[in-house]
Amino acid sequence: MKRKSCVAIMALAAVLALTACSSGSKNAGGQKEAETSGTGRDSIRVSLEADPDSLCSGFASNSPSKNVSMQIFDGLIAKNTDGEYVPDLAKSWKYNEDGTDLTFELRDDVIFHNGEKMTAEDVAFSYNTIIDAKLAVATTSAMEGMEVVDDSHVVIHFKSVYGPGIECVAGDELVIFPKAYYEEVGQEGFMRNPVGTGAYKFVEWQSGDHISLEANDNWHNGNVPIKHLTYKIYTDSATAAIALENDEIDVLPNVLQTDLPSIRDNQALQTDSTASATVTYIFFNHEGIFSDIRLRQAVAHAIDKEAVLIAAMEGDGELSNCMYPTWLPGSDPEYGGYDYDPQKSIELLAECGYAPGELKLNFRTQENARYYKPVEVIQAQLNEAGFDVSVEKLERNAWSDLTDNSDFEINLYSMTLAINDFDDNYGLFRGGQAQNYSQLDDPKLNEAFDTNRTSIDQEERLEACREIVHTMYDNVDVWPIYQVNTTIGANKDLKGIKAVAQGTYTVSDWSWE
Repeated sequence: MKRKSCVAIMALAAVLALTACSSGSKNAGGQKEAETSGTGRDSIRVSLEADPDSLCSGFASNSPSKNVSMQIFDGLIAKNTDGEYVPDLAKSWKYNEDGTDLTFELRDDVIFHNGEKMTAEDVAFSYNTIIDAKLAVATTSAMEGMEVVDDSHVVIHFKSVYGPGIECVAGDELVIFPKAYYEEVGQEGFMRNPVGTGAYKFVEWQSGDHISLEANDNWHNGNVPIKHLTYKIYTDSATAAIALENDEIDVLPNVLQTDLPSIRDNQALQTDSTASATVTYIFFNHEGIFSDIRLRQAVAHAIDKEAVLIAAMEGDGELSNCMYPTWLPGSDPEYGGYDYDPQKSIELLAECGYAPGELKLNFRTQENARYYKPVEVIQAQLNEAGFDVSVEKLERNAWSDLTDNSDFEINLYSMTLAINDFDDNYGLFRGGQAQNYSQLDDPKLNEAFDTNRTSIDQEERLEACREIVHTMYDNVDVWPIYQVNTTIGANKDLKGIKAVAQGTYTVSDWSWE
């Protein structure tokens, strides 16, 4: 079974699908629906949180785009449910001796939705067009480009040895499309009327209302159980939850904590939860007062992580000892050593020359509840442990401006991985990088980040990742607090529903009982 969402080895945000269901009626997209009950049902309706900005994730900036794109397009390689890299449009792949080139052997039986056969020229054109567009930079920034070797082989040239290269290829942005069609309709036309090789092909997009897809009968991975897929666009999450409970949609990919109790109590529905790709942590300005490790340790001992998780997220998550998700290999979630101990915080403050209440901190945070709710709990805990903390709520852009200029003493960040690899945070924590807002510069840490980035030896990379985790924890370079859960809600008769960390799903994995 194919699954392109990420779950593992150097690895792991909300896709869904759908067609309406009343017998013999027409849905919003104009296609005839199957019966709404029993095994004859062949349509599904999935909630989408906003209009996509493109139906191809290689030219997109929002998660709704990725959700739809995953159904329409395939990549050269994918991931199975164990997080292992597996063939998709490519049959095999191999690095050259110095690790700068990655060559793929292509399948010869792949047909695009418009009936054209996929060629090596199509594959190279797709990669180079996405690289040149510079909209998928987290995935493509290390790539020089791709060229055709022969009719059945292509090669990616990296700017230098790049450890996460395979992970990038297995991601959702580097998708394959027909060169001739793209050149005919142009980028703007292609983003609204895409042609790929995926399990579903595009039918209709009515902005603000729905996107309709139908099964690709020529899909190289076989027939899909559900033939008609409709994404229903709900910009208000509460409205989407009500729609699920009222049987107006079949799947809600990301259920909010506020809606979870009623959905879980509904006998007509099912839910599944897992740890997400988002971790919330405190970070410090290492060129200010928090250059003193004792003050960072005082913060660590002052925070009751479980109390923060309960107050901020109603307990819907898990405690974290790492700024990376627990499921990411190398994260070492059991590593620890700093217990909640407010008295120890007071003692450490005294060692630094501060009496209780003497060290004043201004904790600037976003006015978004995702940020200020945990910060308000942390404020109370720090004050109890001998600090004097005030909180200033800022509009997102104002907060970002201050953060980008390192104009803070202590800050809170809720980070979601763009690629499922430790390298995703290279710019934030590696010394000398423009995005290193905390101004952290630790030679030992720098070396570990560099090793993970420049090695293609997976065991060497894993050891470097563990070194990153241990060093940052021991030195309290940041202070991880919790990792939120992601929950999917669905009609109870839908099989194959299993939450994934990124909150993005391949509809071809689902079927009706």
